[in-house]
Amino acid sequence: MKKQEKKGISPVVATILLVLITFMAIGIIWAFIKPMVEDSLEEGGSCFKLRDNAEVVDSEFTCNSLSNTKLMIRRSFEEVEINGFIVSITFGASSETYKLENGTETAGVKMFNENLKIKIPQPGGSETYVFEKQEGTRADLAVITTTGKICSMGSYKIPEC
Repeated sequence: MKKQEKKGISPVVATILLVLITFMAIGIIWAFIKPMVEDSLEEGGSCFKLRDNAEVVDSEFTCNSLSNTKLMIRRSFEEVEINGFIVSITFGASSETYKLENGTETAGVKMFNENLKIKIPQPGGSETYVFEKQEGTRADLAVITTTGKICSMGSYKIPEC
């Protein structure tokens, strides 16, 4: 009896098939991962663009007293569109958050000129906001982008008036 010779695929063909299967797997995985990576980069980039676009100014218009807390917020000269600010002020052991949007009224906040409608500063300008709560010691500032994303700008100590 003669033994039947079993023939398999050559090592070169096997290597090529493994490489092709690997590339197909990478392509399928990349199709799922790519949209997530692009969205994350887009979101991060929008805040990176706004970096240093707004800050609380250390001046006589940024201070706390027994009657209120004042913050002067200045924008850079960059022509970046923003919808407003989120300001969180620490009062003793608690804090309150305020949403400041152009042309709106925010409970507990008015402009330094006694106007109740909030005004967002123009690029290169600044505005002073008066918060009815007294003796705020720290303010955290964030910018609201045109897409509604909130980008943190920093934390600032509020001195006494």
